[in-house]
Amino acid sequence: MMKFVKALKMASTLKSDLLTEQYAAVWLDTSIYTLRRERKRGNIGFTMIGSRARYSTADLQAYVDSKSSTPCPKTVFKSEPTTSPGTKAPLFGKPLGMTPIPDKQSAYLLAQKTFKKPKSA
Repeated sequence: MMKFVKALKMASTLKSDLLTEQYAAVWLDTSIYTLRRERKRGNIGFTMIGSRARYSTADLQAYVDSKSSTPCPKTVFKSEPTTSPGTKAPLFGKPLGMTPIPDKQSAYLLAQKTFKKPKSA
């Protein structure tokens, strides 16, 4: 928390609101490496001054706002059944125990066929 206060004091004493990578990382409470990675992905706005990236507090706040999420609303009503209560829903596929279990040789051949490298063109 002290680092955050120090970064804000440092930012307020500057003539502009541009922060170095170190102070921007403290402002976001993250590492410099994460800040650089997000900048390279294009998720955080920045300004290049010479060969150094500088971050405005407005860009950092926009990044934080873009990462905010709202929780999903909870539904009060459960979905209603689509069939009458006395009718059982039809089963799909074969009943349990009706699927044949392949022997070792056919399982081996199926695995070889499935995981075989594709032929190059």
